[in-house]
Formats: sequence, C-alpha cells, structure tokens
Amino acid sequence: MIISNNIDKEMIHEGIYNVLIISEELLNQKLKQDLFPIGQMIKEAKPLINSSYLNSIDIIVTKKNVKWYIDTTNKKLKLLKNLIKKSDEKVNNRIIYTLILRIRTLHIIQKLINNENYSKKDFISLIEKISSRNSYESYLEVKNELKETNKITKKEAEELYNYL
Repeated sequence: MIISNNIDKEMIHEGIYNVLIISEELLNQKLKQDLFPIGQMIKEAKPLINSSYLNSIDIIVTKKNVKWYIDTTNKKLKLLKNLIKKSDEKVNNRIIYTLILRIRTLHIIQKLINNENYSKKDFISLIEKISSRNSYESYLEVKNELKETNKITKKEAEELYNYL
C-alpha cells in the first residue's frame, strides 16, 4: 500500500505483489465510512518506509464504518435461512461459502476491535469449533473454483448460520 498526497489507483497486481495507491484523503474517508478492506490492509501492512506514519493511523471500528457489512449481512441471513430450510440433507457449497465469508468478516471486526492480528489458522479453528473442517473445505472449493462436493449437512449449515 502506498499512501499519497492526491493519487488514487486501482490495485496493481505484479507477480506475488499487490500494490494499492491511495490518497490520504480517501484513506481517511474509507476508515470513517467503510472499514473494509482498507482497515485490515493497514493492520496487516509491512512498511518499507515511513513505518511511524503507518503506525500512527488509528483503525477504529464504529457503527458507521461497519454499517454496510451489518446491513448486507442481515439481508443475506434472511435469504440464507430460506435456502438452508429448502435444502435436502446436504447443503450447496455456495451457501456455506457465503456463511463462512460473513463469519470471516465478523471475525476480522472482532480482531480489529481487540487490536489483535487476524490469523488464518485461528479462523480455521473457529470454523471447526462452530461446524467442521469440511465446512472450511467447502468454502475453499467455491473460492478456488474447484469441483463442488456439497458434503455439508443441513445441521452444519444451521450451526454456521446460528453463529452469525
């Protein structure tokens, strides 16, 4: 991430690197109005220069900057509840993907509130406690566009849903 005086650019993908150029004005606006994904990017950033500037940026979770996530999650939950209810014994992986993605964002919000670092290992462990390792594997099948196995039971899907 490059923080500039007045330049904003789309994400640049170069090899293993992703570079975002964002103006200080847009950065401050995003932190106040829509925390994602910029808040987590700053939290995870490894500064090459000006580390004191990066460390001085306050990432504060407020109702206003997570409102979009809360509103869209509430809408999705209504839809997901009906889809789970209509499912046979096994639930479509895309439903599991949506649930886990929402749980992941909630988990990141909790980490930001507690000023803790997000860990994929911790997150997988959380999913295993809520439901099962299979749930996370189903999420990965959709994320990575692999052949979907739809091996998650209705009960496991309900456990993920109830967590939210």
